[in-house]
Amino acid sequence: MAQEYSLSLTEAVRRVREQKLSPIELVDQSLARIDQSDSTIRAWAAIDRAAAQRAAAELDREARQRRFRGPLHGVPVGIKDIFYTAGLRTEAGSKLLAGFIPDYDAEAVARLRRAGAIVLGKLATAEFAFADAPATRNPWNQEHTPGGSSSGSGAAVAARMCYAAIGSQTIGSTIRPASYCGIVGMKPTFGLVSRYGMLPLAPSLDHVGIFARSVADAAAMLQAIAGQDPRDPASRTVAAGGLRLIRFSSGASTADRCNAETVRRSRRR
Repeated sequence: MAQEYSLSLTEAVRRVREQKLSPIELVDQSLARIDQSDSTIRAWAAIDRAAAQRAAAELDREARQRRFRGPLHGVPVGIKDIFYTAGLRTEAGSKLLAGFIPDYDAEAVARLRRAGAIVLGKLATAEFAFADAPATRNPWNQEHTPGGSSSGSGAAVAARMCYAAIGSQTIGSTIRPASYCGIVGMKPTFGLVSRYGMLPLAPSLDHVGIFARSVADAAAMLQAIAGQDPRDPASRTVAAGGLRLIRFSSGASTADRCNAETVRRSRRR
């Protein structure tokens, strides 16, 4: 049977809900995968090992009681190191912020936690999502770059160290590393996901980005983090009809010969 770390996010959530798999197992395998691979790939800026294990134990107890927080219950994710994380350093790949520990979560991070996601740690970024690139390597060929500025987010998801991740995009910082690493990258509509608590680069262009293994996984992530936030002046409401992801693709395989694939996910109120 395939290792749990190779499952899609949506499959992992399904198995947790069916009590065929526990959040503790998911976290333990993700941490083992990081221990095995990250010394060469260098996707992570910080690992919050003890906090992730505590969260997994709590979410496991809830799952056993048939209580589920949301669409990501029990699944480990990674956070680009430009998002504030309460109690965990946020350094944006820069010596200027070395040792900085916020006392609150960015809104996107808070929504991930409320949806049941487990934050494993912070992912490497180009300095302030713009300048010097991190030392992260492409997991498919370590002589190649994973792309930037969300280098760690793309590499960690591709290397099966976490089930999904958030990053950012001002120009191409989500879709480029996702493409280089062979995974799904999504730049949501401007204002759909709050940027509160995300270090800005260009506020008129900054987006929260999603990294996932499939379109369905990206949809589940978007379902968890989208929604209005008055603290972000660009924030917008979600349409009553729900959220829609459209993938335009072309390629050699039969599965990819489609004009568009649409995945709808209604927001849970």
